[in-house]
Amino acid sequence: MERDLRSLGGELESYPVLELVPLLAERQATGLLTLERGALRRSFDLSKGAVVRASSSEPREYLGQMMVDYGMVSSHEAASAFWDQEAKRVLLGKVLPMRGALDEPRVREALLLKIRESLLDCYRWTHGTYLFEPGEVAEARGLEVAVRLSELHREALHRAREWRRFRKLFPSPEAKLLAVDGKHGHAVQPDEEIIVELAREGLTVRKALDAFRDGEYRAYRRLAGLVDKGFLEVVPAQDVPPSDRELARDRLELAKRLLAIGRPAEAVTLATLASAGMPSRVASVVLRDARVELALRLADELLSAEGVPHIGPDAHELGRLDLPPAERYLLLRIDQTHNLRQTVREAPMGELEALRILQRFVEEGILVFREEVPAKRAAAK
Repeated sequence: MERDLRSLGGELESYPVLELVPLLAERQATGLLTLERGALRRSFDLSKGAVVRASSSEPREYLGQMMVDYGMVSSHEAASAFWDQEAKRVLLGKVLPMRGALDEPRVREALLLKIRESLLDCYRWTHGTYLFEPGEVAEARGLEVAVRLSELHREALHRAREWRRFRKLFPSPEAKLLAVDGKHGHAVQPDEEIIVELAREGLTVRKALDAFRDGEYRAYRRLAGLVDKGFLEVVPAQDVPPSDRELARDRLELAKRLLAIGRPAEAVTLATLASAGMPSRVASVVLRDARVELALRLADELLSAEGVPHIGPDAHELGRLDLPPAERYLLLRIDQTHNLRQTVREAPMGELEALRILQRFVEEGILVFREEVPAKRAAAK
């Protein structure tokens, strides 16, 4: 039975996700749960103790990009679906089956996967903030899915044991992976075979994780599987690099100095790295201030440009541009728009990220601004 639950908010350092989720599950909570760490914000719609929707401020975690990373759809299919989503005002989960790119069971699988991985990853956050606001959630406009909070919590406890094993097996991201020759009696997946081949030339755990695109937990699990089956051997790093916390402190101090002298772009980069290496309230504040300053500067430079944005002459064949689906979608939205400011403000990846992408488009000639010829003058010609 659902029990009344007031708004909750605070620091994850004092009230971690490990304790928050069981409370929301036990109270059969309905409302919006928002978790933030540095620049990353994840939101979860809850209905009677279950997560029914998940969203993120990180473009790499958008549903379309996630489907590409997990090999469910191609980059071209995802980009085309993004465009149809806007043009037809239909959610991506509905557009893909309509286009025949993915059937509904697979879309449902992707939605459930997004919910699970998004919240389970938050269990590892030691710093950040949480906010739960009770209230009815909006009715689903796409496929309906739900994952019980109690089920997610049980899986998180299981994963915690696996994470302890991963840390023991891979003591440092700089540890080397060596390929082990011989008959193993086990099959290996094609993408895993690439890792084994790279290990013959010298491969660190960090680089191997980057090669897998299906999430950190799954990547570690697959690496551990290759070690267990005898395909790989872990060799501890000889030279111990500075700890993540030491690097994070140095980066945070440099980010503060860069922000003070008017270099917000570099400050954002360093503050983001610092927040990832040592999440804290101070790092979050510095990152927030740097992002605000950078957004103001980019908006002043880009949104005041004269003329109407057009796709550049060298970029008209979009198929040749190796752009992620979200960027391709943004480019199509910006092309020939007369309200660039509103388009950027409403971009799904957030205003700052949209401005940074827009800046790169202009620098690379993908987007150009042209003075528009009034209709009467054009007709006279």
